Amino acid sequence: MNKKNPCALILLGPTASGKSHLALKLAEEFKGTIINADSMQVYKNFPTLSAFPSREDFEKSPHRLYGVFDLTHGEQCSASKWVMQAKTEIQETLEARRLPILVGGTGFYIKALLEGLSTIPDIPGSIRTFLWNSLENEKERVFLYNYLKKVDPETAGRIKMGDTQRLVRALEVFFYTKKPISFWNKQPQKPLLDLNFRIITLIPKREDLYANINQRSKKILEEGAIDEVEMFLKNENNKEIKVNIIGYREIQSYLAGEKTYPEMLEKLQQKTRNYAKRQITWIRHQVRADLTIESIGKYP
Repeated sequence: MNKKNPCALILLGPTASGKSHLALKLAEEFKGTIINADSMQVYKNFPTLSAFPSREDFEKSPHRLYGVFDLTHGEQCSASKWVMQAKTEIQETLEARRLPILVGGTGFYIKALLEGLSTIPDIPGSIRTFLWNSLENEKERVFLYNYLKKVDPETAGRIKMGDTQRLVRALEVFFYTKKPISFWNKQPQKPLLDLNFRIITLIPKREDLYANINQRSKKILEEGAIDEVEMFLKNENNKEIKVNIIGYREIQSYLAGEKTYPEMLEKLQQKTRNYAKRQITWIRHQVRADLTIESIGKYP
């Protein structure tokens, strides 16, 4: 590798687009180390629900940043925490004369890596928990969304009320710093790594992607996701932990007798499709890819 201009590969695409499969092939071909860039797979508690690579895949090539946070210990990941850990993993990979291959669909992680860290201070988890609990109530959600429109109309204009993740982020920043997130986003940022990033995006045809999502959702439930959630909830303290992994709430409702199995599956598939749609929108508007792949195989 050229020491003056080392390379790293970013493989970016929506969930169930075949990123992990392609990453493994590239890692085997080019002596790569796969570095996770998915905000759900950083947690160790739900490997099946968040679709970790298989044990066989882990054995074929080095994998990093999978399951490095534990929700039961109150650990919450953020873009800044992920970037700092990714920086370390990338540097160690290059020192080992291997190719860093960053794989995921969490756009703000990738953006933070490419453009630099925001200057937003770390927000206490108690504020985030309070907001998530408040958003469970529709009236509170409407009130908080209207409040954001008043204090930060620029950000509110880019967020739909149903996009709870971005809504919580905007509100927690304002509550803690007394300044809107739009202010912080305009502050100068500097990339932490001077690398030659090559970006491959996977943008499959919608019908192919949705078929993969539907099939993978079935497989996740069949292979242990329900058991993972049930085991997690056996600890009464865990019931207060906010888990933002797609499918967790649906399985929780199923275990509580509030949803039938078919209803749970349908909702999981729907939420995953909606998430994939948002990922694709972000990729198309935020990323300049060196290569875009449109065709994918069927989910096994």
